[in-house]
Amino acid sequence: MRVLPTLLALATALPAAEPPPADGPLLAVAPAAAPDIGLIDEHRWVESVSRRRQRIETAPQPVTVLLSEDLDLWPASTLPDRLRTIGGADVYQTRAGQYDVGLRGWNGVLNSRILVLVGGLEFRQEEFGAILWRGPITMSDIERVEVVKGPASVAYGSNAFGGVISIIERQPGERHELRTFGSIGDPAAVEGDATAMGPIGGRGYYKLSVGGIRLDDYDAVDSGLTAPSPNPRAAATGDTDTEGVRAGATAGMRFGETRVEGTVRWLDLATWEMVDNLDAGSNNDPHRWFDLVGRAKGPWGEFSHTWRQAENTYENQKVVYDPALDFRFTQGTTENDEHTTRVQFDLPAGAHALAVGGEYKHWESTSNLWQLGGRFDDRSTWRTVTTRNAAVFAEDRWAVAPGWTVTAGVRADDHSRTGVGLSPRLAVNWNPDPDTTWLAAVSHGYRQPTPIETYLVDYMGADPDLGEETITAVEIGWNRRLGSGAACSVNLFASRANDLIWILPRTPAEMEQAYNEWLARYLGGDATTPLGPLVETTNLDNPRYTVGAELGGRINPWTPVTLWSNLTMTVSRYQDAIRYQSDGFVAPDLALGGAPNTFMRVDRTLDEDIDAVPMAQFNLGAVVRHDGWFASATARFVDERDYFALNQSRMLRDGIVAVGHVPGYGALDAAIGHRWGEGRLVRLVVEDLLDSRRMEQAEAPPADLALENEDEQASILGRRITLQGQWRF
Repeated sequence: MRVLPTLLALATALPAAEPPPADGPLLAVAPAAAPDIGLIDEHRWVESVSRRRQRIETAPQPVTVLLSEDLDLWPASTLPDRLRTIGGADVYQTRAGQYDVGLRGWNGVLNSRILVLVGGLEFRQEEFGAILWRGPITMSDIERVEVVKGPASVAYGSNAFGGVISIIERQPGERHELRTFGSIGDPAAVEGDATAMGPIGGRGYYKLSVGGIRLDDYDAVDSGLTAPSPNPRAAATGDTDTEGVRAGATAGMRFGETRVEGTVRWLDLATWEMVDNLDAGSNNDPHRWFDLVGRAKGPWGEFSHTWRQAENTYENQKVVYDPALDFRFTQGTTENDEHTTRVQFDLPAGAHALAVGGEYKHWESTSNLWQLGGRFDDRSTWRTVTTRNAAVFAEDRWAVAPGWTVTAGVRADDHSRTGVGLSPRLAVNWNPDPDTTWLAAVSHGYRQPTPIETYLVDYMGADPDLGEETITAVEIGWNRRLGSGAACSVNLFASRANDLIWILPRTPAEMEQAYNEWLARYLGGDATTPLGPLVETTNLDNPRYTVGAELGGRINPWTPVTLWSNLTMTVSRYQDAIRYQSDGFVAPDLALGGAPNTFMRVDRTLDEDIDAVPMAQFNLGAVVRHDGWFASATARFVDERDYFALNQSRMLRDGIVAVGHVPGYGALDAAIGHRWGEGRLVRLVVEDLLDSRRMEQAEAPPADLALENEDEQASILGRRITLQGQWRF
């Protein structure tokens, strides 16, 4: 017990485990508030690390499990805000509905180095690889969230570069039930949904869900220009930041422990304002998706086929439309058709648990963005691109001796663009006693270039010959329960990533040719075709090294009170500084009446730690529960960071390569509420109680916004007050 004060100063904590309900399976029970560290508990399990259910102490990667009850108790109004308090996670909010979540040192605008699944389906904006954290998720249908830290390509393939977040939905039981969720907040935010499920006959079951969301704009830096007026070449969303509706239906049959089901899902996110790293202001990026899924799943494994049709639109929100500058307005629609077939067989054999299988994915996209001169309103100018990926995988979990488990696996992918790649994983788990676990693991992951990086023909030149980004990571972890509700953990991680994709100036000859071709078109009367490309995507031969430590623990000094904290330290640096250097080119400048001018002359060296996540993040919190009432509070500190801001750079005439700075900040969140059994809740959440008035990404000064004909860019974050309720009927 002498170590408890030290643990409290370090660590992450939760209430002690409650006994399982009499009518529920022992395997599915977890602590009343799920831990932020991989604590051993005989009732705890995970299924997302290797895509099969296993005890958490044999998982080959660090994993955090959040239950729906855990989401109830914590002072966070959204899932990404709840993830802020997890050790090893980084969360940036750019606009009211735009979040970026990263793991193990990898995050940034429209982060595509993480895989997020909802009910087994990816919910991301395919073109940029961005995760849509507000809109597609039905809160009343969340059973648990599993956060897998570190590369998981052996199980998931591309984009599981920094880790995987799997949102696992509820399964219909033996009785009919209706779960509802409602949320209303200030600044103006309204969200609600409902999920009905239950049995049909002796073997059948159903699930129906429907929901909607509307978020108004937060405060932002204002350019001072008049608000955008509707015109055919730009979006004008007014005061709305995010608005959409969603629905889903599942019907299935059970045959013993195997279930066979079909699912239909539909999403219409009519408004989603986003900030990317290409444009100087906020854009509107509405999405319409239709998913059809067939799945058979049981102890033997899983077979599934997913068909997704998606239509995504991208439009600038520039303030004043000038037909002579039409080329500065970007509008694009992508119509995607995607088929994914996956099979996995789980083959237990004594001390071995072998999983083998394969996956095939075919993706086809038609868009005006994939061809220079492609017009938003003329399908005859659109281009179709196609990619295919075939994969096979195998992973064995071997209980080599009492308390010892070895997991070894490999996945081979053959991609139509980047060829064949291997993703191995090797892990050793040691459990010397029921309260202690050790983990040592090495894994390899990769990320395929996004369609924007590969096919976009605009000011930025894409490269169809881009290679995949790669990463190799090492994890060493120790978790221990100390009795009386106390626990602690230490996780050390390190990685080496290479071939990272960056946007750099093209050669002076290439830029001059592109400029002169545009000038000839413009003087010939074509004011619609964009200028460019003057910069292009490329794989850097400049490894980036990341090392970090994640410390956590909990303590229950009194029965109704739990205190917890965690500390994450991360250092991430490129091997060499990244230099933006070009002598530029000389060409006629229309702004000077056709006189010659030098364009794209730049020379700036970016520090080795550019785009690194904050070096230090610290959370300290408490939960108090009594007779159905609860109160919780979290104090957090996030260190400063610098990022490369292409969208704020003015390289064409001014030669400016911009670096954005996000200051460190502290915030205090609090919640109070009442729970009536399982699934019934009313609570009040106040986030950023002290109103820090901060920006977490892409801040541009008013003069720059006005120069770029933009109204605003990123949101100013401050105090938020949210009233939420859930009810189970």
